[in-house]
Amino acid sequence: MNDIDTNIFRAYDIRGIYPAEINEQTAFTIGKSYGSYLQEKYNKNSCIVSHDNRLSSESLSQNLIKGITSSGCNVINYNLTTTPMNYYGRYLNQMPGIMVTASHNPKDDNGFKFSFDGMINARGEMIEDFKNYTLTGNFKSGQGSVTNSNITDKYILIKEKDFVKKVYIYEVEPVTFLNFSIDVQSNILNLYGEFLREFNLEFQIFISNKKINIDK
Repeated sequence: MNDIDTNIFRAYDIRGIYPAEINEQTAFTIGKSYGSYLQEKYNKNSCIVSHDNRLSSESLSQNLIKGITSSGCNVINYNLTTTPMNYYGRYLNQMPGIMVTASHNPKDDNGFKFSFDGMINARGEMIEDFKNYTLTGNFKSGQGSVTNSNITDKYILIKEKDFVKKVYIYEVEPVTFLNFSIDVQSNILNLYGEFLREFNLEFQIFISNKKINIDK
């Protein structure tokens, strides 16, 4: 697997410029290595997968999943999520997970955040060992399954309950109207829109210093 740019293996994730350093073939190889590594090193045969809203993320995620399942590892695919939703999926299912994302980095970057032992993302020596394993290329073969699921509703329900407690229960004076602004930056706005509309809230959206008016 010498065609993989070793510079994409960072201290806390795998990340590079798309498609020069990370592309669909890279995603497939990382997936096959990840699924094999989970089975061989951690005795796990299932994992969580999701992706952010970068233009390249869905295609990379599809190829990542093909790689994982070709190792014989099963996938619960949550499709488009925020990073905390991916973590929550790991927690609910008590299994490791991998997400296609480059976090706050430039739009042409993409990559993978992943865990081997549950919630906590791989880092440091863990990623270095995974890199060496990947470059060796001795992967498992099999046919894992893919289960498409939805973590968004479950996650937002938890946030909704927490929001209600903070705004409507713990306030000294009853709150009947609240006016606030949201700076979503690179986050996935549409996953939260319906949640916000359930309350009597007036809000404005800010993206890259541009205000977007939105009806309640």
